[in-house]
Amino acid sequence: MRAMFAREITGAGLAITVLLLLAGAGAHASSRKPATASSPNQETHRALAQTVPHMIAWIVARTGWDIESAPPVRFVASARLAKMYYGDEGGSNRPDIHALYSIERHTIYLADTWRADVLRDRSALLHELVHHLQILNKAEVDCPAQYDLQASHLQMEWLRGQGIQDPAKFFNLNEFVIYLMSQCPDYY
Repeated sequence: MRAMFAREITGAGLAITVLLLLAGAGAHASSRKPATASSPNQETHRALAQTVPHMIAWIVARTGWDIESAPPVRFVASARLAKMYYGDEGGSNRPDIHALYSIERHTIYLADTWRADVLRDRSALLHELVHHLQILNKAEVDCPAQYDLQASHLQMEWLRGQGIQDPAKFFNLNEFVIYLMSQCPDYY
C-alpha cells in the first residue's frame, strides 16, 4: 500500500525531505517513458516555466508569505531519488519517491518520469514549492515533520481547485494519516 512519508534526512547534506504523496503513483509512472535525467525535453522545461510562477502566486495568495524566486528544479532517476531519501536504508519494498526538496540546496528534485499533464505530478511539484516558500519565509514549526501538514493542506486545497472532490481519496489516504505523519517525535 502506498502512503505518505515524511522524515528527516541527515545523509548527503540534506537537512529534511518533505512529505511526498505517493499513493497510486506507481500505476501511472510505470506506463510513461522517463525524460532524460540530464536533459528533460523542451516541452517539460516550457511546462515548468509556465507552471511554477502560477503555483508560487497561488501559494502566496493563500499564505501571505513573501513571493520568492522559483527554486531550481532537477530531474533525476527514481533510483537516485530513493537513495537521496532513504540513504542506504532503501530496499525493494520501499514506496517509490517522486519528488523531494533539499533545504541545503534550495532545489526541488523530480523523478525523471514527471509530466506536466499528470495531475499527481503537478500536485507533487506544488507540495515541494510550498516547502521552498516555507523555508525562505522562515515558517515556524515545532519540528520538521510539521512542514508537511501545512504543505499537505495546501496541496489538497489546490487539488480541490483542480476538480478533485476528495483529494485524500485521490491519493488513497485519509486526514488521520496526514496528521500522524506530521507529529513531532518525543525528542523535539
